[in-house]
Amino acid sequence: MLLEALDAAETLLLDLEKVTEIDLIGLQFICSTHRSAIAGKKHFSVMKAGNTIIEEAMVGTGLVRLTGCLQAAGNTCIWAGGGE
Repeated sequence: MLLEALDAAETLLLDLEKVTEIDLIGLQFICSTHRSAIAGKKHFSVMKAGNTIIEEAMVGTGLVRLTGCLQAAGNTCIWAGGGE
């Protein structure tokens, strides 16, 4: 669904504010969508501010990083503090 939404738009915002649970696969889908956006020269951002469930899942799965992947210019990687 994320990739379909990205295909249909130049900009996509994923709002995680009301997420009550997420696992590693869900986080990997978000990462894959971000990489697809970069490859397609589109803008994909994730709003996760204030959602401790997302933060705890990121820490618990070891996805928190100091820097994003090489493709993620401008601190857009949510694992490295990008997004909101």
